[in-house]
Amino acid sequence: MSRAHLRTESQAVVELEQVFKSVDLEGEGKLDMASFQTAMYSLDVMVEDEKMEELFNSVDTAKKGYIRYEDFLKLLKKGRLNPTAQKVMESAKTIPSSRLPSSVEELRQSVAQPVKKKMNAKMKTTINRAIIVIKKAAMKNIAREEVVEFLKDKGMKDDDINYAYEKAQEQAMSPEERIRYLKAQISAKDKQLFDQRTYARHLSDQVQINNSQVNILESACLKSVGQLLERKPKEEAKASPPEDVLEEVRRRMEKLRSNMQDLDVKKAKLLSKDLNMMEKLEGCLKTNRTFCAYLLLLSLEPVMLSTLRKTHAFLSDWAK
Repeated sequence: MSRAHLRTESQAVVELEQVFKSVDLEGEGKLDMASFQTAMYSLDVMVEDEKMEELFNSVDTAKKGYIRYEDFLKLLKKGRLNPTAQKVMESAKTIPSSRLPSSVEELRQSVAQPVKKKMNAKMKTTINRAIIVIKKAAMKNIAREEVVEFLKDKGMKDDDINYAYEKAQEQAMSPEERIRYLKAQISAKDKQLFDQRTYARHLSDQVQINNSQVNILESACLKSVGQLLERKPKEEAKASPPEDVLEEVRRRMEKLRSNMQDLDVKKAKLLSKDLNMMEKLEGCLKTNRTFCAYLLLLSLEPVMLSTLRKTHAFLSDWAK
């Protein structure tokens, strides 16, 4: 069939389905972007990478990274895809039969070109599928060692793998095609990096907001403690803290005083704030002002809090 004789739209859809099946290695009815591009190249659909990606994404609306070619063909027949789809349809109508075989099996055989090795039908299919895997791996810059290991896992021998590589090399993408593909990959990576940076900025902003809220709550706790301490203490139902709790608080204060002696004025000032809070905590515990002690405990830094396990357990039980 020459380009002067067009296929009907129905015939073109059948041809497209055959092309898609030829690059659907798992037979799942799905194509990722690399498989989709391979199919488009075999149809001589030469458009800008951005338009190719736009066409793919117009079907992959759920952003799953693949499309079902049954969905693609349905949308194509209904005319619901972007203008690039029209070029796909035109290519399927006009591409010569020598380029676009009339059956799936012929198409798969044509991918590897005439196979000169003696092999049965099953081995031919295996070789042809291996060639598609090799070409897709080359487009994705996957190392040959990884591809060989994958093919061996599928039951292929070294000689057959080497033969498949030779045939794949004969059909290697032209420099222009590879440049287009690599540009598409770079564009996709740039978009991914942009999305990651945007998300990172969002997380950073959220952390700042959370830190601000924590600071506000800490100030509120300390302010509440100050007001409660100015009032006349009321008898609380909770019993006095055990001696080991008070001893834990005293040991922590002694440790802070010892550390302050070995620091310069600026750093010692930071510890003096912690020491002041610990002194208030001790005073509240001794006078059974458990609620004030609990608020002070919640205002401590996590590192400081981790050294007061017994005190934390005692006050947590009271809070229940």
